[in-house]
Amino acid sequence: MKDKLFTVGFMIALAAVFTTGVSGVHLATRERIALNKKLKERRVVMQVLAVEVPPGAGLKEIDNLYDERIRETGLFLDPEERKRPVFRSVTADGQVTGYAFEIGGRGFWDAIRGYLAVSPNLKTIQGIAFFEQSETPGLGAEIEKSWFREQFTGKAIPAEADAKGRLIRFMPPGSELGPHEVDAVTGATGTSRAVELFLNRDLRLFLDLVPSEPSGN
Repeated sequence: MKDKLFTVGFMIALAAVFTTGVSGVHLATRERIALNKKLKERRVVMQVLAVEVPPGAGLKEIDNLYDERIRETGLFLDPEERKRPVFRSVTADGQVTGYAFEIGGRGFWDAIRGYLAVSPNLKTIQGIAFFEQSETPGLGAEIEKSWFREQFTGKAIPAEADAKGRLIRFMPPGSELGPHEVDAVTGATGTSRAVELFLNRDLRLFLDLVPSEPSGN
């Protein structure tokens, strides 16, 4: 009887040790994933706002640079839920050099999320970059490539959207592009349409918020 009780007690203790160990690993992994996500998003915000991050910069260095150059405006693209805050980049003396906000929606396969930045006068796009996407490699995933992202830089934002609600239009590759137009991704019609849709939707949301922007740094 004593042997059976000892065996049962030993198994319970062993199970408790393993459970505690697995829970600890899971917690540590979850915290690391969250930290990496935060780091990636901060890099993307600074990337679209043309804030240069030194090569090989660590988390502390990135955090310090982010805190020095990036500010929250107090505006949210989703104000009721207080989600998707609008950021601005500033110089050492507080001069605003651009605004950035999260854009995103359903792609061809899954969610696509990124950031779009516009100039202080709200007339041109400064940059675009993505931190989450699961599109097809070589097709929809091309939205992360430099050739796709760089064509947005300097594109003019018109005063009014077209009949389809577009401020920035995606055109078939090889088209003659106007000041508000960019090339879509060849062979990735679904991804291109999705990005065009949510980019314009979120850009319009941002522009509607601008008149109520609080003053100060």
